[in-house]
Amino acid sequence: MEGTLLTKSNLWSYEKEWRIIEHIKGVGKYSFPPQLLTGVIIGCQMPDANKTKIINWAKNRNPKPLLYKAEVKKREFGLKIKPME
Repeated sequence: MEGTLLTKSNLWSYEKEWRIIEHIKGVGKYSFPPQLLTGVIIGCQMPDANKTKIINWAKNRNPKPLLYKAEVKKREFGLKIKPME
């Protein structure tokens, strides 16, 4: 199972994603220094109500993370990550 969670297709290597796996505590919330969160990507299928919650949450953070939105590429497999306006 861990191999599945830690393995990522090379097609997505540009994302430079970090994954946190905690064997002892399991699923839950984890604290980390706020300055480590530099950006948030809003998924292309996320409901509008959730988008609004995330945008409002980010506006009240210090430091404020940059907000991006994911869009499905039209002519190839993958997503475009664009800054939110």
